[in-house]
Amino acid sequence: MIGQFVATVLTVIISYVIYCYLQTPYQKLGWNTFVASCKFKYSYLYMEPTRFYEKISTLRNSTADSVDESSVASLFIRHDFNASYRVNGRGVSDGVSAGEELVFLKGDYTLSQDKSLPMRLYVPKTLKDQKLPIWIYLHGGGWHLNNIDVYDKQLRYFGAKFNVAVLSINYRKIPFFSYRQAVNDCLFAVLYASRKSGVLANYNIDGSDVTLVGDSAGANLISSVTHRLRDVRAQDPDVLSHFMIRRQILIYPAVYYYPYDENKFETYIEYSQHGLLLDRAVLTSMWSRYANATMETIINDPEYSYLAVLGPNKHNTRFDQLPTTIIIPVEVDILKSEAIEYGERLKQANVPVYVEILPNMIHGAAFSAAGSKAVGATIERAEATLNK
Repeated sequence: MIGQFVATVLTVIISYVIYCYLQTPYQKLGWNTFVASCKFKYSYLYMEPTRFYEKISTLRNSTADSVDESSVASLFIRHDFNASYRVNGRGVSDGVSAGEELVFLKGDYTLSQDKSLPMRLYVPKTLKDQKLPIWIYLHGGGWHLNNIDVYDKQLRYFGAKFNVAVLSINYRKIPFFSYRQAVNDCLFAVLYASRKSGVLANYNIDGSDVTLVGDSAGANLISSVTHRLRDVRAQDPDVLSHFMIRRQILIYPAVYYYPYDENKFETYIEYSQHGLLLDRAVLTSMWSRYANATMETIINDPEYSYLAVLGPNKHNTRFDQLPTTIIIPVEVDILKSEAIEYGERLKQANVPVYVEILPNMIHGAAFSAAGSKAVGATIERAEATLNK
């Protein structure tokens, strides 16, 4: 009797999995990719956090080809270091000017020497004595997964391909921290780089050629930073005037607060139940824990206009005076429609923008060698188009 029951349950589960796999356009992605995404979603929703982190790290290493280590490993000088700052009710202390205080969210927390912000700087060996553009990279992971080690190979690949220094930021994450702390860390990283402080002082970093890059949750943070800095400079044009953010590159970004309206965009509906890596349950959980605020606050508080720059905060009304933007959604992704919509808003506001969807790829594609190379090729095409 028990055996029959187990067999019936297994039959139902297998039938459902096959049904999901046959949904267009999943079938053209391959069975391995589909199974990997199912493991991710099950682990995220039902596994204890520490075990989940270990599981997803193993899953990532076993299912995604990494960038060829031998081609980039010996090409870089790599510095791991910590940078410290403090925030109080009046803004930033430790000798930061009044203008720069405006960059940070107010009344937040204290970050002391024993809780400093880990960063990693990559400098191409052959270019270490030359003037170097810099990328500041914020990694994805739903605001709670991944770190600078996980993205090491990909960032060395991008640094080698584009001949840039790369500064990778290990910002603080949920569940121990939330929106305010993550944004503050990322804003501080921009400020730190602008001063060419510490390790950066050893190199000729070009402050007029800065690119902010992020994927998924990291792309969300990049958009928060660029909108925030634009508003700060509207109050004080001299803030970071010597540090030119030339562009932002957003790889499958999360820019709309999904729990507010789960049917707002076409791909919200299309992938709500069968999304690969991300679906309704996973996305709702991630956003809710990251925001850590009531819906009323998210809609009405001006500070939460930077939580998700596309909305629904009623202060999300400006999309002008932002850096040149490259947006790279992927074809099979619940976030695809909002990324495209954000590009349209920027275009309407006369911001130079380039949007290209990576075909036959899912959320998290930049983890793989094929995904990293596709992103790199897209950036090259974007630069050629935008520089015409």
